[in-house]
Amino acid sequence: MMTLHDINLAARFCDHLLLLFGNGEAMVGPANIMLHEEYLSRLYEHPIRRISNGRGVAFVPA
Repeated sequence: MMTLHDINLAARFCDHLLLLFGNGEAMVGPANIMLHEEYLSRLYEHPIRRISNGRGVAFVPA
């Protein structure tokens, strides 16, 4: 178990995620489902873009 604010570290090392929103809401599930641009943009209250290449994915502010 670890606490992270870095989406890319979570994408690299985690198989499940718990997203804690500022309004008290929480979402939990497998990383491949939780690492969705819509959920992450809502979580960070800023647009997040997913970039994929042959070696993996990265998330960046849009």
